[in-house]
Amino acid sequence: MLIPHVSPGPAPRLLRQLPGEHLLRDRIQEREQLLARLDELDLLIEEYRDAVLTPGGREIPARIRNVADDLVHAEPHHQREERILGGARSGRRPSCRAPAASL
Repeated sequence: MLIPHVSPGPAPRLLRQLPGEHLLRDRIQEREQLLARLDELDLLIEEYRDAVLTPGGREIPARIRNVADDLVHAEPHHQREERILGGARSGRRPSCRAPAASL
């Protein structure tokens, strides 16, 4: 069973309105990358279920592991979001510049 993809909603429109170096631009782009990896994981799991006893099914677990590792290593993204949201809740204004970081 596939997990329904959450619609990105206003993200594309918001991205067009933000300056190129805006902190939220980076967070939104990271979020979209994570959602794409989750979609990929869903598809791989479905593919594995269909091919589990076939020769082609042997390579799928490694691909699933690769996607899962990427998602585990996305923790810094979640920590950055928490710092931004925590600052917004406390009344502090977060910086509009984000350090260059990859997932």
